[in-house]
Amino acid sequence: MYHGRRFTVAAVWAMAVLSSAAADGVDLDVTGFVQLDHYGLVAPEHFYTNERLRLTALAQLDASSDSGDLAAFVELMAFAQYGEHGLESAPAGATLTDLDNLVRQAYVALRLGPFDLDIGKKFVRWGKADLLSPLDVVNHSNTDLLALDDVLGGARADPVVHASVYPSDDLNLELVYVPFLAPDLVAIEELAIDTRFTILGTTFDVDARFLNPPVTPFSEWAHSVHAALSYSTFVADLQVSYSYFRDQLLDFDLSRLVERRSADGTRYDISGTVRPAYRRAHNFGIGASLALDGWVVSADAGFKFAAQNPSGSRIDIKNPELVTVLQADHAFAIGSQPFTMLAGVYHRHVLHDQAAWRSDYSPFLEAYVGTLADQYLLQHRPQTWYLVGRLHTTLLRERLGVGVLGVWGITEEAFHLAPRISYAVSDTLSVAAGANLWWLAGDSDSGDTDLLRRDDAKDNVFLRTTLHF
Repeated sequence: MYHGRRFTVAAVWAMAVLSSAAADGVDLDVTGFVQLDHYGLVAPEHFYTNERLRLTALAQLDASSDSGDLAAFVELMAFAQYGEHGLESAPAGATLTDLDNLVRQAYVALRLGPFDLDIGKKFVRWGKADLLSPLDVVNHSNTDLLALDDVLGGARADPVVHASVYPSDDLNLELVYVPFLAPDLVAIEELAIDTRFTILGTTFDVDARFLNPPVTPFSEWAHSVHAALSYSTFVADLQVSYSYFRDQLLDFDLSRLVERRSADGTRYDISGTVRPAYRRAHNFGIGASLALDGWVVSADAGFKFAAQNPSGSRIDIKNPELVTVLQADHAFAIGSQPFTMLAGVYHRHVLHDQAAWRSDYSPFLEAYVGTLADQYLLQHRPQTWYLVGRLHTTLLRERLGVGVLGVWGITEEAFHLAPRISYAVSDTLSVAAGANLWWLAGDSDSGDTDLLRRDDAKDNVFLRTTLHF
């Protein structure tokens, strides 16, 4: 209750700044939209199943003083949806009283010449590539989505203190402090194992479980620190970053998992509870982009490793990994028809993949825990390659938009296709439709279908109507 009250005070403070600004006659802009969308699942065995009908309302309030030295921004969002569990008030089991969902952003900003200071809940995006940038580690995200381009559901802001210094027009130094832990929202199945079996004369009695309790806002300190230096010119941008932070992706806490062995080594009793752990990690990043003759070429590279597992010998902590992304954007025309395209390559290399684990467990338990860890930590492959392509065009005086996004998981032998079509009925009303289709090879029970962290992909189609104000 105390943490929720603190967040309420912060939101009320931001609203008070906005109200005060409005009373003083400064600029106050109010924008937003109301959106109704319907998703249906498609599969050969049942052809079509209603998944959900959702009504979304979003409002943005942006205020600034006449001098521009003081500003505030509040973004509120609420859901009401009908799904497989009946009427729900928000996605992912949240309720309308969940302030983390209701208050999407709320921060105040101080602008003093070459110095900016933002305090509150906001997005901080780093990196030059649009997709899967390894520099983009400040905010947490939700990967349990029906569509990869669901920005409203996927992007999550965090409470931050964000300072920026501009020594010159082309140089920017940013420092970000994130006080609280907010893990990525990943669909994780809890496990309970209660069994007894014998292998080669050795009996194993197992009564253990994996639980994934939610981390509520403001309940755990993170004390994460991020820094980035950016240099920008008319044709090229360069950014280097460093983060020392509590990783939003889970590790394992095995401290409550106990293994007892009989004196003669013929019986093992295994019991306890495994829980997620979010440990400190280092992330070094560099990104660059170059604009030339209608092309924009961007590249990001990031090296992340847990402070407690730089050698990859811990069974319960992710190994160090090197991620590189190369992306090319191009605007062109065929005749008089304009097109935009994106082509990208994503590569992740997990270091020390063959490193020997250090543990006090028996070979059986070590192998079993290692298999589960590889599946949940999504590091069961030393190399991961994605190819990404996107093509878009507009028709009917730019009122009709048609596009498609494709992702080929080379190492996963998987593919994702997302066609889209939209039409602007007026300046404020638009309609859209699309599909999200997955072809996943391998056995999902073994974790071999984790294209973009999706072990259980759902083919679906959607219809959407949006009214802006």
